[in-house]
Amino acid sequence: MAKQGFIFNDAGPAAVYWDGNDMGPTFGGVNFRAEQANIDLKEDAHGEANVGQITNGETASVNVPLTRTSLTRLARIFPNATLAGNKLTVKNPVGEDLYDAAKTLILKPMVNGVATVDTTKWITFFKAAPTHALELNFGGDQRVIECTFVAYVDQDSANFGKMYEFGA
Repeated sequence: MAKQGFIFNDAGPAAVYWDGNDMGPTFGGVNFRAEQANIDLKEDAHGEANVGQITNGETASVNVPLTRTSLTRLARIFPNATLAGNKLTVKNPVGEDLYDAAKTLILKPMVNGVATVDTTKWITFFKAAPTHALELNFGGDQRVIECTFVAYVDQDSANFGKMYEFGA
C-alpha cells in the first residue's frame, strides 16, 4: 500500500528556515511543541471533578539549538541587534511587539545531510518570532545558543487565523 499525505520521518534532524533564511547547523535536536489550552467546567454538585472542558486556544513553539553560527545568523534572532562589520551590538528590548517581527518558519526534515525539497514533509508556521536564552559555556562542552520560535495566529495575510500546517 502506498503512503499518502503527510508522513513524519521516524528519526533524523531538521533544517530550520526563518523568513527564507537557513538558520544553520543545530546540535541537540530541533523540538516542536504544541499544546491546546482548555478551561475546566465544574459544578457544585460534583465538587472538584470536571464535568467538561471548553477549548481556549493553542500555543506552539519550536526550540532550535543553534551551533557553529555566525553573527549574521545571530542578528536575526536578537530583536534589537545591529550588525556592523564584525560587531553585533544588542540593545535592551522593552515594549517591543514580537508579532511585528514574526515571519514564516519552516521545518524541513533532513535526509543524508540535505533538507528535503518535498513540501509534503514540511511543517510550516505562518507567523513565528524568535526569542533566545544565551548562555555560552567556555569549558569543555560545545557551545549552543537556544533559540525558541514562538508561533502566533496569523492576523494579516492569506493565512488569517491559522498558526501552522503539516505538509503541502
